[in-house]
Amino acid sequence: MLRKIILTLIGLFVILTSLDAGTSKRKGTAGAEELRIPVGSRGVALGGGVVAEVQGVDALYWNPAGASFVNKSAEAMFSHVSWIADMKVNYLAVIANFGGVGVFGLSLKSLDFGEIPLTTIDAPDGTGETFSPNYLTAALSY
Repeated sequence: MLRKIILTLIGLFVILTSLDAGTSKRKGTAGAEELRIPVGSRGVALGGGVVAEVQGVDALYWNPAGASFVNKSAEAMFSHVSWIADMKVNYLAVIANFGGVGVFGLSLKSLDFGEIPLTTIDAPDGTGETFSPNYLTAALSY
C-alpha cells in the first residue's frame, strides 16, 4: 500500500513539474484576461463583493455554486456593455432547475474589439486596412 502511494506521488510530481502554460517567450505575462471582465450590475456595483452570497443566474459568473439556490424553474440574463476603448462585451446566461437532478447553467461571453487599423514598420500610421478581433467564451455548469 505504501509503495503504491509513493509511486503515485512520484508520478504526479513528474507530471506536474513538466507542465508549462505558454512558451518561454511569454513568461511573466497573463493569458485569458477577457475572463476577468465582470458582468452583472449588482456584482460590478459592489466591486465583486457578492462572491460569497450571490444566487441565481448572476452566480454563473461570480460563483457557480450559488446557482443551486435558484427557487424558480429557470432564469436568464443578458448584458451588453461598452467597455474601455469602445470594446463591446455581451453576456448571456441561462440556468434551469431540474428538481432532484440539479441545476444546469450555460453562459456565453463575447468581447468585440471593433475595427483596429493595421500598422506595419513601413506604415506606422496605418495601411488603410483594418482587422477586428473577437473573443468568445462558453461555460457549462452543473
